[in-house]
Amino acid sequence: MDGVELVGKLQAHGNEISAYDKNFETTLRYFEHSVTFTQKVRFTKPDFVLKGYLEYGACNDQNCMPPTSVDISKSGKKSGCSSWKKMPKLKQSRAPLKEKL
Repeated sequence: MDGVELVGKLQAHGNEISAYDKNFETTLRYFEHSVTFTQKVRFTKPDFVLKGYLEYGACNDQNCMPPTSVDISKSGKKSGCSSWKKMPKLKQSRAPLKEKL
């Protein structure tokens, strides 16, 4: 990242469930149906570059898809922030989430 700094932590908005899963033998955190992630930033320069990724998995009652990563990239001028496109909504996921920006 260049020209921005994070303000606070990444926020997840959705129906979060944390439960022990006997198949993975651990407590998993997942979101039912859909989730929206929000990260506030403060612009520190007129031009900015944001880069990151979201790694997720999706499961149903019978099987799981392999983990998938979605790259996030945006650059521009401070006033260009309104053109940022929303991330696609992710459907039900029972694999642990790893969030990094």
